[in-house]
Amino acid sequence: MKQIIAAPYWSDKPVILVGGGPSLRGFDFNRLLEFDAWLVGVNESIFCLPRCDAGVSVDRVFVEQRFDRLREKIAGGMELIIGTGSKVSQPIDATIVTRVLTNKLSDDPSKVVTCGTSGYGALNVAYLKRAKHVLLLGYDYSADGSHHHADYPWHKPPKRADCWGFWAKFYDSTVPQLQAAGVDVFNASPKSMIKVFGRGTIEDGLVWLDKAPQLAVA
Repeated sequence: MKQIIAAPYWSDKPVILVGGGPSLRGFDFNRLLEFDAWLVGVNESIFCLPRCDAGVSVDRVFVEQRFDRLREKIAGGMELIIGTGSKVSQPIDATIVTRVLTNKLSDDPSKVVTCGTSGYGALNVAYLKRAKHVLLLGYDYSADGSHHHADYPWHKPPKRADCWGFWAKFYDSTVPQLQAAGVDVFNASPKSMIKVFGRGTIEDGLVWLDKAPQLAVA
């Protein structure tokens, strides 16, 4: 177990963060294998990818419920970064960092900011992993909280109907930090409630990814 986000860094090629939003329903995830990129699954999307280089979750319940499957993925070579806010009850070969709530990305590799969702936490991980080109897939932040995968058996709708829009607004504060670090982000969900990045369809995102320059290791 590690308690700090460290190498391997993601500065050498683009990063694809795959969330759970409904815009990915019916998408052939094997298409992502055509690109020389880091494939990073967020929560259940970890298990949807044909190859998952890293998985990210800041959802304690998800980690508990999927614990055995996560350990299997780690045994297969996946890096796992979790921010649970509490100690994991069983041993797991993962990076376990402190989950915090502020209005900007954490610069401390022992902490990730969540702002309510694992998607935000995954972007913070990419930032700490020194990513330079980040494609967001399934970052819809739909008002109904629906997913491209089956709903979790333990899932309960947010008490507030506007929760996803509220959480999406937290991405606004990431822009100065990302720009200062030279990080380019494209959100391939045109109806996403996250408004601050370049947006388009999934196909637009794949074209953007294909044009992203190959990066020197930093």
